[in-house]
Amino acid sequence: MDKVKISNTINRMGCGTEILYCTRVYCNARTYGGAWIPMEWILDTVFYLLRGQKQHCRASYLWERRHGKAQKTKSE
Repeated sequence: MDKVKISNTINRMGCGTEILYCTRVYCNARTYGGAWIPMEWILDTVFYLLRGQKQHCRASYLWERRHGKAQKTKSE
C-alpha cells in the first residue's frame, strides 16, 4: 500500500477528509490549537527520529498545496 493511501485511510478513520493526516494536524494546530499542537510535535519528533525529516507536518502540507489536494480543507 502506498504511504499516501495509508495516511488518507488513517485520516478518514478519524472523521477527516481525503487529505494526509499530517496535513490535517498541521492545519488544525494553526487554526484551533489545543490538542493538535502536541500531536504535531509528536508526529514531527517521530518522523525526525525515524527518517531525519524536520517539520514533517509542514512538509506534507506544502506537498499537498503543490499538488492541489489541500484545497479541500478550505472548502469545509
